[in-house]
Amino acid sequence: MNIITTDNTVSVRAPFSPGLISRFRGMGGKWQAPFWVFPKLSAQMLSEFIEDRFGIGEEDTEVMVPCEAEHDGQACWKGYVLAERRARDYGVRLVQSLGCDKPFSASGGSVKSPRVSVPDGAKFALKIPRSFAEKHGLISAVPVETNPVNPLAGFSDPELLSECARRGLIITAA
Repeated sequence: MNIITTDNTVSVRAPFSPGLISRFRGMGGKWQAPFWVFPKLSAQMLSEFIEDRFGIGEEDTEVMVPCEAEHDGQACWKGYVLAERRARDYGVRLVQSLGCDKPFSASGGSVKSPRVSVPDGAKFALKIPRSFAEKHGLISAVPVETNPVNPLAGFSDPELLSECARRGLIITAA
């Protein structure tokens, strides 16, 4: 989230969320890629809205959040788009979240109305301002393990070398 204030305008670069477009237009905002530009008169109303939907703060923290709403192929929490599915049979793409603690189904929704189909009770890892996390009681959340698992970790070096030799792979010391 970037906010730039000049003498006459306030420019905001916010993550895409379908609900923001009508709200920003209602506050007098005009889209001038990649920013929403507002008259200075809207500054107070705009800062209250941003604080309510995204939080404002310098220090970020990683927390676990539930999906609050699912619409237009997107799973959202407050103003953040957590995940999306572009079409029924496409995979789910994490947008602003860092991971999810449960797997998604292979497809979701219909051809005309794809759905993320968030699993019941799923939580998403998300980086948000610390003050916003505290406001919503999320500060003590434990992040999802987002590092990929190494499939070779269960094998010893001699086992790996013998398998490579069995397959005819040549291993040289670097």
